[in-house]
Amino acid sequence: MRIKYYSILPFVFQFLFWRMSMRIFFNFFVRLRVTGIEHLADVSGPVVFAPNHMSEVDALLLPLALPKISKFSPVYFVVKERRFYNTSTFGWRRHLYQSWIFRMLGAFAVRSGLQDYETALSSHVDLLRRGGAVCIFPEGRMSKTGTPGRAHGGMAYLAVRSPAAVVPVRIHGTAHLSLVRFFLRAHSVSVEFLPPRSLVVPAGTPEDYRRAAQGVLDEVYRPATTELTAFAHVPAPAV
Repeated sequence: MRIKYYSILPFVFQFLFWRMSMRIFFNFFVRLRVTGIEHLADVSGPVVFAPNHMSEVDALLLPLALPKISKFSPVYFVVKERRFYNTSTFGWRRHLYQSWIFRMLGAFAVRSGLQDYETALSSHVDLLRRGGAVCIFPEGRMSKTGTPGRAHGGMAYLAVRSPAAVVPVRIHGTAHLSLVRFFLRAHSVSVEFLPPRSLVVPAGTPEDYRRAAQGVLDEVYRPATTELTAFAHVPAPAV
């Protein structure tokens, strides 16, 4: 896979467009707070970001939450294959989930249905071994309950095979974010980077990887600090 030819476009999009231009637009309508950046200072080499997943906005929040000049740019994403989004469940949004948009965002599809991590995630392992940063949602889908579901083992596999540091990311406040609330400036969102860790999966069976990923996911879903929880329920101030 010619990954090196796809790295320029995500970098340009995430840095020039999203972090520089959209940061101003997003911050005007949503009160965004980012904490835990200090935990990234000592992270070097490849890194796997592992956030909870409550909204389609979550993937766009991660590059936005990182510093404007970041050693983790661009962030690549693990997504499902295009055919998964081509259903009525996604409504009009399914027309946005095109392969060229995925490439622009730095999203690489997992080869689903293979029951084989090595083949399904080969592109993402390659990205990490080149020193990249990959974001993968451990659950593989959006949570509808706000509680941790059953994790998949892909996140742990990526971290072990690369090898890469795992940075759990706790996103709060996106579950009920709508266009109406967005443009009314009536929403607050927090992104918290938790301390990085290394995963060790001695046996390397699919269930071992899944359990390791579940441990990270459970930590992400633990109640945030009182300050962050209170913050996420405060409407954005009028200007």
